[in-house]
Amino acid sequence: MHIRHLTPVPARRATSHWTLFSLLLLLLTGGAYTSSAQDYQGPFVISRGGTYSGNWESNDSNTPAVSVETSEPVIIENANIRSRGILIRAHTPGINLTVRNSNGYGMTPSQDNVRYGRFLDANNFKNIRLEHNYLDHTSGIYLAHYQGNQSNNETVKIVYNKVSNIDGRTRNGGMERVQFVQFNSVRHVRGVEIAWNQVINEPYKSRVEENVNFYLSNGTSDSPMLIHNNYIQGAYPSNPGSETDYGGGGINMGDGNTSDMDAAPGFMKAFDNHIVSTGTQGICVSAGHDMEFYNNRIINSGYLADGTYIRCNNVGIYIMKSGGSNDIFYNNRAYNNTVGYVNRNTNGDRQRNDQYLPDANERHNYSLNVELPFLITRDTEKAEYVLWETKLRVNGVVVGPTSGSSAPAPAPAPSPAPAPAPAPTPGGSSEIVSGGTYKLVGRGSNKVLDVDNNSDRAGAKVQIWDDNGSTAQRWVITLQNDGTYKLTHKGTNQVLDVDNNSDQNGAKVQQWDDNGSTAQRWIITSNGDGSFKLMHKGTNKVLDVDNNNTHNSAKVQQWDDNGSTAQRWVLVRDGSSLSSNSTLSAVSTSNATASSSATTAKATNDLAVYPNPASDYVMLPTGTDYVQIVAQSGKTVMEKRGALAQRLNIQNLASGLYQVRVGEKGKISSQRLEVK
Repeated sequence: MHIRHLTPVPARRATSHWTLFSLLLLLLTGGAYTSSAQDYQGPFVISRGGTYSGNWESNDSNTPAVSVETSEPVIIENANIRSRGILIRAHTPGINLTVRNSNGYGMTPSQDNVRYGRFLDANNFKNIRLEHNYLDHTSGIYLAHYQGNQSNNETVKIVYNKVSNIDGRTRNGGMERVQFVQFNSVRHVRGVEIAWNQVINEPYKSRVEENVNFYLSNGTSDSPMLIHNNYIQGAYPSNPGSETDYGGGGINMGDGNTSDMDAAPGFMKAFDNHIVSTGTQGICVSAGHDMEFYNNRIINSGYLADGTYIRCNNVGIYIMKSGGSNDIFYNNRAYNNTVGYVNRNTNGDRQRNDQYLPDANERHNYSLNVELPFLITRDTEKAEYVLWETKLRVNGVVVGPTSGSSAPAPAPAPSPAPAPAPAPTPGGSSEIVSGGTYKLVGRGSNKVLDVDNNSDRAGAKVQIWDDNGSTAQRWVITLQNDGTYKLTHKGTNQVLDVDNNSDQNGAKVQQWDDNGSTAQRWIITSNGDGSFKLMHKGTNKVLDVDNNNTHNSAKVQQWDDNGSTAQRWVLVRDGSSLSSNSTLSAVSTSNATASSSATTAKATNDLAVYPNPASDYVMLPTGTDYVQIVAQSGKTVMEKRGALAQRLNIQNLASGLYQVRVGEKGKISSQRLEVK
């Protein structure tokens, strides 16, 4: 195959730049447009430093579409690249490469037993920066053997990318293990950042192992590798409904066992990531040292959209040494993560398996993380994507190619990292009931959200008032298809609305006829203290009591989120017998798909321990080798290991609600327990 060598942009005419039509098409489709709309040239080799733009392809699985064969700085920008093999290959020692505002498309391999090609395959590099790119049906990014000078100018930055369907399948039914990002022997690197990327893998259209994997790679004690603010959805084997032999998941921070301190995985932090529907795990550490993950959200319903159970499901988060006694493993921590992860027990019944931390610094201390106290369904997963979209808007971040200059580098991690906080007290109700009736109690005022004089007029004032039990103070909360909520005033059948969908602080909150607009859609998220904030989807501002007033008729408005009690609301469902301090989950389970509703209903009644409520004892499942009971304060009040009898004495426990965790051969499930 004929291969042409590229020359830098300054030496060429503007003919290599996109046409106006191409630019318009990119803007209209967010970068994910059909690659066939471009005119492509054959494979190219870059042998000199410079900035390059163009449309390049390879129809031979053995030939990269672009080969970088120089250690001089190279920038590839505003490019379209497609290949039946590797898209960009960079194996020359000392590679210094930036790829930005470009689209990469993997095509069906040209021969059997060859997987889809990597977007970038780089060995012996000193600096890699990938930003604002779109990747579709590639086998991701592979980086091996760092050769830089350990300065922040010679590092790895993978930021603001949009990724669809990481795919390690071959055309004849085989597969290889591939990742969105794979580090292999990338050691002692300062300034590494993998941030603000969106990765969505669809079942039956992808085959990723761990989305992000660090194999025998490490940062430094003064500059740990940072993995933050990424949205990762999907990690499935080729046939998720039948395959169980699968090791993929969200993020594996420590992979590769060794007794060599120089090579051991270490010095990493993962925080503020969203991990949704990922097979074997959400986030884990299986080897290495000095790694911590915190403030992440891991959500897994266990089911596909058509109701198929994902048979490889295992655990939300874990820290567990996988190597031998001489392998390095210490100072690894998990805290302040929010987890709701579903799998099934040996009887095929739905169960939770949120955490397994036998080798964490705080061994088996499950109270350091928040286990969501409600059923996890496909609706819960949908709501997580809404939270991610909101985060992007609030922070002004665009993922994927942009038509302008690159966005500024992501802000560094907070230093020092936040200290672990005790788990929030799991209050009374175990789920939002879509269609249920609630009163909203202001945390700052202890008064309730009220429609003035129970008016049925569109535009009537919404205020706070003493709880009088009237329908003026009752709201029907209904989950919408986009994961947001609508709040309908029970007395009038009008909905909670921001006047004219204003984006201004102090804008009036009122009731109005239901028109389906974003002015009437609210994102409900937990504050971790038993209260919730209601964020207006149209403006990303929150429901607020003016000046945190406590008098009757005080104005309710929207305002920037400042974390004050003026913006914290306790949701109490009618008929739940909950006090004003009870909590409510932020995601409904009643709108689960019809195909999985039977399983959901069954899971509600299948208890791991019984009787419940109990007074003197509970019965544990056969084969239980671990049990932990945690009080509402987060304190562990009982913990036992080993071959346990089925009958567990609880006479010494005070009356109240507890979280009980039961383990069998490393599989952990949890449930509420009421002690009378």
